[in-house]
Amino acid sequence: MDIIKNNQEFDKTLRDYQKVAVNNIDNKYNSDIHNRYAAAIMPTGGGKSFIAIREIISFKDKKVLYFAPTNAITSQVKNHLFTQLIYPKMKEENPLVKEEKDYEFSEIDKLVEEYFPNLTFICYAKDNLELSNEKESQVMEDATVFQNSNIGLIIADEAHRIGASSWEKTFQTLIDDHKEAKVIAITATPERHDEQGKDMIDEIAR
Repeated sequence: MDIIKNNQEFDKTLRDYQKVAVNNIDNKYNSDIHNRYAAAIMPTGGGKSFIAIREIISFKDKKVLYFAPTNAITSQVKNHLFTQLIYPKMKEENPLVKEEKDYEFSEIDKLVEEYFPNLTFICYAKDNLELSNEKESQVMEDATVFQNSNIGLIIADEAHRIGASSWEKTFQTLIDDHKEAKVIAITATPERHDEQGKDMIDEIAR
């Protein structure tokens, strides 16, 4: 479903510093086919999700995996996809659709799946298993789940938390198994807040 004609359309909605970040990411990916790692480090509330959405649009014809530690983060991204892209498209095609505010999250969830069929959200923190929607809370125990997928982009939101001992090896295996996939790490604080104190941007791109 052609929800947006090109990146330039969405770029008009970005703030200046977000455009700079997007340009830096694009330049890094495009300058060399072997440049597969990029990072967006911004303070909380800086609009990191919009950077991620811009890259989702860029890779909309390939499989995109969006890793996040909580369902609240995936829900926020889905809401942004709905309000910024999906609902305007629906309104353009049918002016009589109900008001944006009247949509339940369950409806938004289905619309995101319909308009972005190549996008998969994965909550990697094990304490998110309480969700009834098992697909949304797909906790990957083994990277071979996506072994045969044509993955174009892997997004690690709150990347500093991906370094938990139970997840770092699995995530790294996924990256190693899909060497053509681009990887973008998103965080406000790249260092882990534990005794390890790892800089996860360096760890992911090692």
